[in-house]
Amino acid sequence: LAMQSRLHTYLYSAGVPYVDTAFLRSDIAYIDSILIPMLSTETLTFLTAGGEYTRSEKTALLSEMPESYSTLYVCLRGFERHRHLNCSSCSKCLRTMLTLDVLGALDKYRDVFDIEKSTQKKALYVKGLSSSSVNYADDIISLAARRGKVIPRSWKAQASTIRGIKNRSPAWLRWRLMKRFPATFVR
Repeated sequence: LAMQSRLHTYLYSAGVPYVDTAFLRSDIAYIDSILIPMLSTETLTFLTAGGEYTRSEKTALLSEMPESYSTLYVCLRGFERHRHLNCSSCSKCLRTMLTLDVLGALDKYRDVFDIEKSTQKKALYVKGLSSSSVNYADDIISLAARRGKVIPRSWKAQASTIRGIKNRSPAWLRWRLMKRFPATFVR
């Protein structure tokens, strides 16, 4: 609000496509397009933008922008001291790297991701896909199918299992299941 004399409109990147807006989901990202405009004041308007695209479609558009090859920052861990801009192991890094890999653009991002590190930990891709209540796995799997890429069947099965548990089970039960059967959720 300190900038509202200079800034009149703030565009917030939609977390999920507009068509997926729903109140009955466990993740607040599903109602961004309703909540964000409520932050508006008389002189500053908040809007969501990009909800007409899926996350993989946004990544595809971004991968065509050369200025993003050395500046893309998606990491959840903040600016830590490591060789690359992103940690390459948190869920957002892994999800973004997998999407870029399916798009055939991952090599362009060698300056911001540790590609060798992630190659050694491919099983973490599944964890990255499945660790969020927003359904990113289906988006990446359908992108791969449209591009003629094959995602291992075991990844699909695990993503499906985890989504099923997330969508139908109370939080305390999911937590207990993840503690009791971690291999189902991570490997």
